[in-house]
Amino acid sequence: MSLNSCVAAVDIGYGNVKYSYYNNGKIVLPSHFPSTAKLVNGSVNKGVLDWSDQFDILTVMAEGFKYMVGPDVTKTMSVEESRNRPLLKDYVETPQHMALLKGALRFIGKREINILITGLPVDYYNSFKDVMREKVTGIHDYPDGERIVVHEAKVMPQPMGGFVNYFLDNNELSRFKDLRSLTIDVGYCTLDWLMCESLVMNDGRSNSIRHGMSSVLERYKNLINADTGYECSDVSRIDEGLRKGCVMRINGEEYNFSKFTPIVNQFIQEGAMLLMAGVGELQDIDVILIVGGGAIYFKEQFELVLKRKIILCEDDIYSNVRGYLKAGISINKTNVATVEPQKKIAKK
Repeated sequence: MSLNSCVAAVDIGYGNVKYSYYNNGKIVLPSHFPSTAKLVNGSVNKGVLDWSDQFDILTVMAEGFKYMVGPDVTKTMSVEESRNRPLLKDYVETPQHMALLKGALRFIGKREINILITGLPVDYYNSFKDVMREKVTGIHDYPDGERIVVHEAKVMPQPMGGFVNYFLDNNELSRFKDLRSLTIDVGYCTLDWLMCESLVMNDGRSNSIRHGMSSVLERYKNLINADTGYECSDVSRIDEGLRKGCVMRINGEEYNFSKFTPIVNQFIQEGAMLLMAGVGELQDIDVILIVGGGAIYFKEQFELVLKRKIILCEDDIYSNVRGYLKAGISINKTNVATVEPQKKIAKK
C-alpha cells in the first residue's frame, strides 16, 4: 500500500462528530464538530442565506435533503432549535446521521479515501453494520460540485476504538490473544459497554443503554431549576459549569451547584448496576477501560459499584476515533511517521 493512500476515521456520537486521517506517512490530529445537522428549507441560491462566508459550516445532501453541518452550525440556529434537538435512539438510521458523516469526509478534505473506519453503538452493531458499510462506501457528491470517493469501509462497535487506542498506545498488542476486556464508553446519549475476548465481541455481554451524559446534565438541570426557580433549559451551560468545578452564572451572579453532585452520583451508580446486570460476574475480566467524553465523571462511581480498578483512557473524547484510525492503518500495513495539526479546508 502506497504512503499516498488515505486512511480516514469518523466517529459519529450523539454529541460530537470526531474525525482524523492518515496520508503521506502522517497522522493528522483529530478534530470535531457538533452532531447537529440543520435542515435547509428551499434552495441555497433562492431565498436561503448562505452562511459559509460567515461561519465554519458546510452544506451537504443526504437522502434527498439538504443540511448544514460543521463547528459553527449552532450559531445559525434559533434558541428553540438548539435546545430542542431530539436525541433519537435510532439516529444512525436517519438522514441527519449520513449528513454528519458526509460533513466529516468533506472536512477531512481528501477526494479519495482508500479505507474509512467508522463505528456504531453496540446495540446497533450486528443489525446495522452491513447497511452502514454499504452506505458509506462509494461516491459522495456535494452541492458545490465536489465529489469524494470511499473505496472501502469498515465498521466497528464504537467502544472498540477506545480499546484498540489504549493497547496500541501502550504497546500491549501481545496481550490481545488471551485477554478478556470490558470497555465502557460514556457517550452523550448512551452508555455503551463492550466485552471482548481478544478482539472478538461477546454479544451476550455487550450492550447500550440511554444513560449517558445528557441524562446526567438533565438531572442537574432539574435540581438547579427547583433550587433557584430559574428555568434553565440550556444544558450546555451546565455542561460548561461542570468543567469549571460545578460553577455557573445565573442572572449575573455565580452559582455553585456542587451540592447536587451526590444525588447525581446515585444516578451514575445506577448505570453501573445496569451494566453489571448485563455483563454478569467480573472475575473473568482481565482489564476494564472507560472512554468517552463523560468518562471522567463516571469512573469513580463505577469503581465503587464494580469494586474493580478502571483505567481512564486519556484524550477521552477522541479515544474511539484514534483507535479507528490505528486499526485502519494496521489493516493497510502502512507506517506511521510524524504527526501534524489538522488544517482547515477552504470552502468553495
